[in-house]
Amino acid sequence: VSRRMFFRLALGNVRRSLRDYAIYFVTIALGVAVFYAFNTISNQAAFLSDSTNTILEMLSGSMTVLTVFLAMVLGFLMVYANNFLIKRRKRELGLYQMLGMTRGQVSRVISLETLLASVASFAAGILVGVLASQLLVFVTASLFHDSITQFTFMFSPFAFFVTLGCFGMMFVLMLLLNLRTISHVKLVDLMGAEHENEHVRVRSLPVSLAMFAAGVGLIIWAYVRLEASGLPVYGPDQYQPFLITTGIVCAGTFLLFFGLSGALVTFSRMVKSHYYHGLAMFTTRQLSSRITSASASMSVICLVLFLAITSVTGGMSICTLLNQDLEAHTPYDASVTLNYYDEESLQEFEGSDSIARAAATRPADLAQLLASAGLDPSTVSNSHAQVTIYWPTGDAGVSFKTLADESGASLPSIMEGTDTASSYLFLMSQSDYNSLRSAMGEAPVDLGQDGYLITSDIGDEASAFYDKVCASGESLPVNGHSLHPLQSTCVTGTSAVIEIANVGDNSGTIVVPDSVVSGLTPYSTTLNLRYSGSTEDGDAYVQRINDTSSGTQSDTATALSATNDGRLRAYEGAASTGVVSHSYTKTEITKNAYGVTGTIAYMAVYIGFVLVISCAAILAIQQLSDASDSAPRYRTLSELGCSRAAADRSLLAQTLFYFLFPLGLALLHSVVALRSVTKVVSLFGHLDITSAAMSCGVLFLIVYGSYLVVTYLVARGVVSAHIVKARG
Repeated sequence: VSRRMFFRLALGNVRRSLRDYAIYFVTIALGVAVFYAFNTISNQAAFLSDSTNTILEMLSGSMTVLTVFLAMVLGFLMVYANNFLIKRRKRELGLYQMLGMTRGQVSRVISLETLLASVASFAAGILVGVLASQLLVFVTASLFHDSITQFTFMFSPFAFFVTLGCFGMMFVLMLLLNLRTISHVKLVDLMGAEHENEHVRVRSLPVSLAMFAAGVGLIIWAYVRLEASGLPVYGPDQYQPFLITTGIVCAGTFLLFFGLSGALVTFSRMVKSHYYHGLAMFTTRQLSSRITSASASMSVICLVLFLAITSVTGGMSICTLLNQDLEAHTPYDASVTLNYYDEESLQEFEGSDSIARAAATRPADLAQLLASAGLDPSTVSNSHAQVTIYWPTGDAGVSFKTLADESGASLPSIMEGTDTASSYLFLMSQSDYNSLRSAMGEAPVDLGQDGYLITSDIGDEASAFYDKVCASGESLPVNGHSLHPLQSTCVTGTSAVIEIANVGDNSGTIVVPDSVVSGLTPYSTTLNLRYSGSTEDGDAYVQRINDTSSGTQSDTATALSATNDGRLRAYEGAASTGVVSHSYTKTEITKNAYGVTGTIAYMAVYIGFVLVISCAAILAIQQLSDASDSAPRYRTLSELGCSRAAADRSLLAQTLFYFLFPLGLALLHSVVALRSVTKVVSLFGHLDITSAAMSCGVLFLIVYGSYLVVTYLVARGVVSAHIVKARG
């Protein structure tokens, strides 16, 4: 046989396979396109601003690692699907040998087919990926709230070779498996493969029902555990219960699917009017047989869909929350914070030249400290608010648990059973709080001698807790004073923001009369600035503070020593001091926030899309293989007088159940998991998953639904063709 004949034979087989198994090849092409497009992220940075460029450069490495992981998932799909492709063609390969071809020649044909199919699907995927990557630049700019400059057509050699490497290894693995199958299977087995039934270990009905019931019980137990313990947020003690819960839900999912076939038959028999009507019995038996042989893969698909739904919905919801609350948490243009340390804690700053240090026995005038170092805040701001926070413990402070005990209010669910409940709330003087209100244009408050307010900006659940505390009217013991609430609700507006941040930072601060904080050790002092000039000049001023506090300006100690007023001093000889620990601008926080949300959205969509097409493709290939195996049964039904419409309805019912049952269980898992995510995020704001769930639903409707519809249409075509051929 000439090389040309080998090539023509292989090319003809590829064409026929491409027509019969288009879902497989389209999925691989989609995988190549998505892998290439998302790995061009480092090239997209050239069209965006420097700040976004930096974020994308860091994200590029993570995307490469994620690509390798997702390639392994798609690799499983390819190997799994390839087994069905070879199984369908065993008789054909046996005929080649009967016609005189050696095993080596058959292996050569298989190698050429694999090469041609690989090149075709890879080339199509790269072409689509190159086009998609041009559009992805604009999507990236939108996610990171940036603008595109000097856009030109791009091709990324890096993304190309990463994609080529991942899929090249998959195709080589697939080729080796094909050759191994040909070399180890006897001719008689190849010729009889068409009539060989799949070896399925039949489970007894009682065992199946027991496994199904055990699976349901384990899943419910895992749900209860997750509701009780939540996600691991407060330290390593929560990781072990969470891992145990994860193991329980995985085991329950596997047991449920392993016992589903028997449960399906049992429950169907209970409704006799339906079970003995039309082709319901045939449909149930078909489903039961298919589920028995594919229970393991359906369990994995369910768990992977759960991961995809949770990652996309949770990730997009968190992004929406962060973007919505960003403006509320940045009412100032900049915040400069000085933290106070005792002698032991300050040792970590040894050798630094931080610009502001003050004795911790009383709060510092941060504006004066900055001015003494040559960084007068009045040069960029005519309006600023300075506030000092105290964190007393013991009898001088009030813990979250004390608030709950005194008022009868229940702690936020995320705090129950954790050490956080024993933590103490911060204190703030009335004068400092009024300075915040004045900066926001709000009227001052008068607490009198024994009044208090509670401020918080971290979320609805915490605010609701503080509302109950204030509404109870109970007095609080604070530093030897008995204080009563001035109003029945918690303060949650802009005056509750102590310093700017991308999320809520004030977990709970009690505003008290000035006399109450007298003699307490200050925890931190924050200077909030509102620029009087341009944002660029104000940000440059804050950058000079950061440069000085990080030691890049060597004359700081000299500037502080020159004041020499007994309170301000250089590092040497200071027994107890404070240091400017951080300075943030609204511009910086906004860019960082958009970087975080853009990164989360980017990776969530990438993971979700790849996992969904992988699961949908595996289900589709399984269904098409089953339709091919079951075609003789439909032919028999047709010969017995069954109408084509009834056969189509049976096939549609099987396809719907096969696609929707794993998805339904995955959705149930996701709802419970997202409830726990919502509880955690509620500490920082209200997490509304509605819009993200709708976006996720659209993604599933387009991708998953398309695979379902195409699978049904192709399977119906396979059955119809078999019936027509038999009649002919």
